[in-house]
Amino acid sequence: MAKNLDKTKTTIYVDLDGTLVGKNGSLLHNHLGELSTSSIDGINKAHDNNCEIIIATGRDIYRTADFARVLGLNKFIAEAGCVIKTQDEVSLNFGEAIKYFDFNNTTHEEFHKKVVEASIFLIEKFPDQIELHEEFNRGQYGTTMLRGNIDEQKANELLKDQWPYLEIYGNGHGMFRRSMPGVENVLIYHLAPIGVTKKSGIEFDQKLRDLKKQDCFMIGDGYADLVCSPAVNTVYVPSNGIKSDINSKEYADNHENVIVLDGSHNEGFEQAIDFIINN
Repeated sequence: MAKNLDKTKTTIYVDLDGTLVGKNGSLLHNHLGELSTSSIDGINKAHDNNCEIIIATGRDIYRTADFARVLGLNKFIAEAGCVIKTQDEVSLNFGEAIKYFDFNNTTHEEFHKKVVEASIFLIEKFPDQIELHEEFNRGQYGTTMLRGNIDEQKANELLKDQWPYLEIYGNGHGMFRRSMPGVENVLIYHLAPIGVTKKSGIEFDQKLRDLKKQDCFMIGDGYADLVCSPAVNTVYVPSNGIKSDINSKEYADNHENVIVLDGSHNEGFEQAIDFIINN
């Protein structure tokens, strides 16, 4: 185990797409579509060594809960840090939006309508360049997921007038790389309240459960996973995480507690577990 690590309180946050699952989102195949038990083996190793696995994903609460239930997990972070599920309850992280809304009198459904309106606005402002990532937009509390390729800075400037509490940010290519007509390099985007990221979701969870940074780890392939490094002991990155994203590679090169692995996708996940429990 890592130096000064409390083995009885080790928490490992794990991304889903591109990390815990292989080709087409399968737990039992690697990124090439070959049969692999790396995901299950890694989870078993973690449990055998008193390490708690917490899924941390951009997926909605329903898809995340389904995955967690299959794996026997009762805690997770969904919607890229907006939804934090502990064993007993669901907590919501609305970031900077709390400065604009009284959430004692505003339901998450009412708030999410604003996020959807902003999504439609961006789709209209960037015709044929961005669209809702339909299969990952079901029952959200405070975010939407989109796909395409746009100028993020310009998009965020456009949002400021009507939705000053929202921001859009990219998170790599994602797991399902279906093409879009006229878009060569299709990326995944999260439209979320300002300040809502996986990092802030992890910090929210740490505060709720009185966890120490040095006892927490992140395993993930996306840029949103790498930038969790200030909140955890170490971020482990499957090799696929830096192969197609120059920003991720630069970030990893400049942060000592971000370690790029040899293994890709779920094979990288198992390798990360081995590092955590053996070093």
